[in-house]
Amino acid sequence: MTTAAKMFEKLSVSINRSFSNVEAYGLALSKYGWWSPGKRGRGAMPRSVMDGGKLLLAILATGPSELTSREQGVESFFLDYANLRVAPNMLNEPWVRCVMGELGLGNDAGFLDFIAAFLARYIDGTADRIIFFSPDPPGFHGDDDVYEGPNIEIRIKGPNPAGGIRFMLSHAVLNKLEADGVDTEPLMGTKEIPFAHYFFAHLAEAKKKGDTLEIEGFAGAIRVVAENNARGIGFERFFGALQFEAIASAFREASDNLEAPTEH
Repeated sequence: MTTAAKMFEKLSVSINRSFSNVEAYGLALSKYGWWSPGKRGRGAMPRSVMDGGKLLLAILATGPSELTSREQGVESFFLDYANLRVAPNMLNEPWVRCVMGELGLGNDAGFLDFIAAFLARYIDGTADRIIFFSPDPPGFHGDDDVYEGPNIEIRIKGPNPAGGIRFMLSHAVLNKLEADGVDTEPLMGTKEIPFAHYFFAHLAEAKKKGDTLEIEGFAGAIRVVAENNARGIGFERFFGALQFEAIASAFREASDNLEAPTEH
């Protein structure tokens, strides 16, 4: 675990914003109950990997005020995107099933669960077991600011909330799929796991059960969501591996400090 301040410090550098700007997102997460409140400075509450995932999702908002709670009668950016689910038509794709299995996620996992699961992989240094990474020869870049590691993009779209996770599949994942008889040739290059409103997941489940009332209910709910979000200017925003690595480094440094021998 790490502290909120350490995450703010690392993330602010990676997105070229001030510490106070990033801190404002953390304060909003606490204000609306998505982070447990904690004091600052000495004795500050340790933050979990899920807290790190929430901060990463939060910075995709246009500002801290956009993370508003629905209980206040305002649309909530945070809840809308955190609860997105894998598009139902993708759940049976062997490569998506394989990635979810590697991340330890089930069908009910939301967009935020995926972000936290990938963050955990960056923290423990195993992201390349899922995401393709081929290190350049020493001295190839000659630039210490270039991130060298498994690359990923966490994308959101609006105003009708949708998301996506883009990356190239690792050799380990491709080998596993090939061993299961999957043709991996079409899986080369960048792949994307698309995410949609969770009502689509409920609609797909209702169709499997053949429940007419539930089908009509969720189909109607989807129409209402689409109508409510139809107004506004379209947008797409994303963060990448550099931001994952920023939060991950805060956790690793905290772990290193705990393990460092104490001088007497």
